[in-house]
Amino acid sequence: FSDGRRRYLFGWVPTKENDDDLQNWQWGGTLVVHEVHQRADGSLGVSIPEGVASAFAKKTSLIASPLTLSSQDSRVAHTLIQTTGDLFKFEATVQFNESTRAFGVRLFEDEATGDAYEFIIQLNEHRLIFDRTPNLPWYRNMNKGLERPLHLQPNRDYTLQLIVDDTIATLYIDGVALNTRMYAKAGQALSIYAVDGALTVQTVTLETGLK
Repeated sequence: FSDGRRRYLFGWVPTKENDDDLQNWQWGGTLVVHEVHQRADGSLGVSIPEGVASAFAKKTSLIASPLTLSSQDSRVAHTLIQTTGDLFKFEATVQFNESTRAFGVRLFEDEATGDAYEFIIQLNEHRLIFDRTPNLPWYRNMNKGLERPLHLQPNRDYTLQLIVDDTIATLYIDGVALNTRMYAKAGQALSIYAVDGALTVQTVTLETGLK
């Protein structure tokens, strides 16, 4: 669809049978709209429509200075906020080095158990994935179709944006978007992590409430 100036891609984030993470997707669901733009190389990417991005009323910075998560052979995580609520926009600028294997965002996390949903960016596999962690006993989330190809380069800044509205979450990074459903939230914390290598995180904000 076009309004004469901008082009939009729209579809529906399906529900799951019995509102259960383990069940199959159903037909139909909730409308989600992405704005379509053309990259410098001519390919198409998507972003948050301006009307959605500017809809939130309160903006809070979550870190006072840049944060670096670094490890040679393990996962390092940092909790950015303990209570997000069920309607918010999260945004962070991130940069990783050449040895980083993966990084991601955990949401609705129980800090005591580590139980959470997560968007995982597998850098070596060039994939953006959504899943539940820990994934034991396997499996805990029917995530068939919940991945996108994503090719990121080290030592470059990327803006990661996450919109959450009740059971729906949409993550945007480098013109790629992934929508999902979440029905069994273990907690309310939001954290960011890196696997091997180093991830620098800066200008982290959380926007809540509607204007």
